[in-house]
Parts: sequence; C-alpha cells; structure tokens
Amino acid sequence: MAVRIREDRKTIVCAAKSEPREGDCYIDDNVHYVLGVEMKILCWKGTDENGADLWEFDTVNGEKRYEQELERA
Repeated sequence: MAVRIREDRKTIVCAAKSEPREGDCYIDDNVHYVLGVEMKILCWKGTDENGADLWEFDTVNGEKRYEQELERA
C-alpha cells in the first residue's frame, strides 16, 4: 500500500484513502514494503477521522530488529 508523507513531515497517511495535497511526498508500494516489512521502521499507528490508515517511523527499534535479522541470515 502506498503512503503519503504530508508536508509537515510528521503525518504519514494511506495514499489510497486520502486525497493528495501540495507538498506531499508519495511513497510507492515497493518502498513501503521495504520500510515496513523488511526494515520494520514504518509502523501502523491507527486511523484518522476519515478512516485512512496512519503510519509512523520507528527508526531506532526497527533498525535494531533489521540488523538482528541480517545477522541471523
């Protein structure tokens, strides 16, 4: 699922369930997969008032988990 990082650089919202806004940074499905599944640094946060999924970065914990998985491989 693609996401949009809003201009405030704090709000990350599902691209399919939100309208684009000027200043958004669009993250496609492939990049979202790498950040969320492989690196585990983009984590689901909940939903907004319109039912769109919200995401947030967990760089510290996600990076540690990713490094541990690489060591196991």
